[in-house]
Formats: sequence, C-alpha cells, structure tokens
Amino acid sequence: MTRIGGYTCPFYHNSGEVCGDSCIRPEGCHIHWKAKRRIPCTDCGKPTGAACGRCDLHKRGFYVSQYYQRLRKKAECFQSRYKLNYQYQFVIKC
Repeated sequence: MTRIGGYTCPFYHNSGEVCGDSCIRPEGCHIHWKAKRRIPCTDCGKPTGAACGRCDLHKRGFYVSQYYQRLRKKAECFQSRYKLNYQYQFVIKC
C-alpha cells in the first residue's frame, strides 16, 4: 500500500479507535476533516467533544461542582459587601 500524504487521520470513532487513514491534510482524511474534534474523556477514555473534556456520563459532576463554586463565590462576595456596608453605616451614625 502506497502512502498518499504525509499525515494520518486523528479522528476518534465512537468505539474509541483512531481512523488512521493516510491523508493529505493534517486535519484528517477526506471523510473526517470537517468533523468536530474529539478528545478522550478524562475519567473513562470515551471520545467526547465537550469543552470540559468529559463524556455525558461524567460531565454532570464537573458542571455541578462549578455551579456550587459560583454560589459559594457569590455568597462570599455578598457577605463581604454586607460587612462593609454595615461598618460604614455604624461609623456614620456615631
């Protein structure tokens, strides 16, 4: 088998195998060059295109933890503002 291009297709199939066909483009072969880029899940290795790098089964925990961190940050911000406002009101009244 002669090799046409200098690249191999990096596309991950749903089974987790790499396409591996020879191609001219570094993006992939004639079938997969426009396909969404996929990376293996950080927990199980299943191919995923999610921004967090986790598959559908595992990304729930990632987004839930981000949500709780945002809530915690808002609560801390609110508490610090409340303390500052309370201190200024106390100083102004005296």
